[in-house]
Amino acid sequence: MITILRSELSPVARALAATPHVELHRLQVHESDFTVEIIGEVNRYYLKQIALSSIRHALGDRRLLNRITVTDRPSPLRKG
Repeated sequence: MITILRSELSPVARALAATPHVELHRLQVHESDFTVEIIGEVNRYYLKQIALSSIRHALGDRRLLNRITVTDRPSPLRKG
């Protein structure tokens, strides 16, 4: 689930939603004219890197507030 402060899907939220990694679709996106804040948990550092690299082009001149944490818990979305 991607939530944003604006009513339509922003380029940052669209970039996360376009990834094949369902865990990234659950990250929250809060945007202002000066900052983009990404909040949530992923279960692998690799997914955090993918999230950040997928949104870089959509940041423009805004500052990124990276609030993504990597947990030891397995994702409920993955089996095995």
